[in-house]
Amino acid sequence: MIFFVSINSLSSDSELTNPLLIKGNKFNVSIEFYNFPLKLGEQFFDLEILNISEDTNFKGNADFYFNTPGKNKRYKVVALKLPAPDLIYKSAFTFKQSGIWDVELILREGNDYEEFYFKMNIQDPNLGTFKYGYLLMLFVPLLILIAIISLYRESRKNTDK
Repeated sequence: MIFFVSINSLSSDSELTNPLLIKGNKFNVSIEFYNFPLKLGEQFFDLEILNISEDTNFKGNADFYFNTPGKNKRYKVVALKLPAPDLIYKSAFTFKQSGIWDVELILREGNDYEEFYFKMNIQDPNLGTFKYGYLLMLFVPLLILIAIISLYRESRKNTDK
């Protein structure tokens, strides 16, 4: 059975979507992102999955499919289960393109199967703060160098008199 989840797109401007909670017919999923808001680069995330029909923690396979914004490429990422007693699945993916990514999460456990579809907004890193910080770090040593040269010239003038 295929289940299409109608949830809002993840907005990387919002703090309200971490963790992302998805309710399905057979499984409930919580996805927590380590770095939020979501930006380019490597992103780590944890999954907690509950099998609703059996009221137990998930012990099956969890596969992610990340589709680039232009849907030019599709990447498969497997979520790996941590050893018992921790029933968290860990996964990571490196986003190399900003924009709206279509994500598919496919869960399989025994005879239970469910697919979830949602979107993630991956933004460019905030370069403005890096640029201004970089300029400040260049300006401070330059200011110190100018002060040293001015003091040296002033002291040379005083010794020549």
